[in-house]
Amino acid sequence: MIEVRIYNPSLELKGIIDEFSSLIWIRRYFEPGEFELHTPYSVSNRALLVPENIVQRFDGKAVIEAGVIETLDMTEDEIVIKGRFLESYLDRRLIKATTNYSGAAETSMRRIINEMVAIPLLSLGSNAGIETELEFQVTYKNVLRTLQKIAKSTGIGFRIRPDFQTRELFFECYEGRDRTLPTDAKVTFSETYDNLADEEYKFDETMYKTKAFVTYTQDDIITCYETGEGEGLNLREVHVGASVNTNGLTPAEIQAAMITEGQEALASDVIAESFTFSTNNGTFEYRHDYDIGDVIYVRHRAWNYANSLRISEVEEDYEEGGMEIILTCGTTAPEVVNFEEE
Repeated sequence: MIEVRIYNPSLELKGIIDEFSSLIWIRRYFEPGEFELHTPYSVSNRALLVPENIVQRFDGKAVIEAGVIETLDMTEDEIVIKGRFLESYLDRRLIKATTNYSGAAETSMRRIINEMVAIPLLSLGSNAGIETELEFQVTYKNVLRTLQKIAKSTGIGFRIRPDFQTRELFFECYEGRDRTLPTDAKVTFSETYDNLADEEYKFDETMYKTKAFVTYTQDDIITCYETGEGEGLNLREVHVGASVNTNGLTPAEIQAAMITEGQEALASDVIAESFTFSTNNGTFEYRHDYDIGDVIYVRHRAWNYANSLRISEVEEDYEEGGMEIILTCGTTAPEVVNFEEE
């Protein structure tokens, strides 16, 4: 039984909605999820469903996420609210001045949270100990968009987890599990298991690059640094205008920074590949055998397709007929991850 619990911004429970015609709950690994609720108009629902109140989809299991109401559409018969998960609070903050980050990406993400203007009730949760490293520099950039770029560059997920008992919010990084390894319970979606429906496959290599030329200008002299490789049709070149602030850096440090910036560009200019499908088959249990961020094995014999892909999005659709789960695996669209661009 699904119910929708409504809290105020102080995480105090204000009421419960258990009658609704539709609830769409979209969980995402690299960015805030979204939700949409359709419920009959009533005086009590109108009092609960106001902007900035917090929505929790409750099914008796551990609470992982919640969302904040951002839009409201009301008629005499129905109230429709939409919003993003609590990570959207980070969209309200900036990284001030020029700041350099290096080392473990999780440490940099936690440092960004720690150094920004505080968000009420939010503190750092436990350190996951993720060792993936990244070096970058930003100047007066949006906190949420910067964290999303770090996540997409490193494969690290992040969230703001609410604790409604203690009325606290915790920022946490996490990594999905690899469910394709023989040491774990291997999760496969294929025609063989009859757990695929409404399949859609997308492939896009328009942004893919293999070699970067990073140019740096000082005293009207342009210096170019190269990184990457490729030849023939496999060589795909890209120009990167250096965005690093070089004040106080030695020539060797400048070169290292330029090479790093080129490597970041190549790491983000990847081939986009995604496989989206719905599943209601009980072969594998959602949130037990697999969850958002996990790597699973997808096979479609008719399309001669098989690959291991990360679950980047889970859409939960609750209608009167029950729940439908729609999984999106892989990268949905090519994207250039440039830390100096909004």
